[in-house]
Amino acid sequence: MLKELEVENRKAKIKSDEVAIVQKNCLEQKTTIEGEKEAADKDLAKAMPFLDKAIAAADSIQAKDISELGGMRNAVDTTRLILDAVQILFQRTLDSVKPRSLTILKTDIPFVNDSFDNHTKKTLTSKDFLKDITDFSNNQKD
Repeated sequence: MLKELEVENRKAKIKSDEVAIVQKNCLEQKTTIEGEKEAADKDLAKAMPFLDKAIAAADSIQAKDISELGGMRNAVDTTRLILDAVQILFQRTLDSVKPRSLTILKTDIPFVNDSFDNHTKKTLTSKDFLKDITDFSNNQKD
């Protein structure tokens, strides 16, 4: 009976050592995760004011603003790029990439041709564009 007890004690000791290793690894992972969470929370705190500004900006857009953009014959290059970014955000069609020089802040910059004339104007004249922006701001921004 004593021999059986010794065998069982050895088995229990082996299991106990295995559990201790798993516990140590779990505690190390917990510490790592807590550090990552803390860093992510700091980054989120920095980003929140920008998100709040973006939400306020999206909420301020009115149908007349979109009509004004759609009616532009010669949109400035900055406006064209911003609206291309909106096309990308909504996963809509863009022109093929071709080199072009843009004027940004009175400086010529080599870049790519925008899609304003061929695709973005169609997006701006869509009856659902304002609804799409509002929906994105309310439901998809995350």
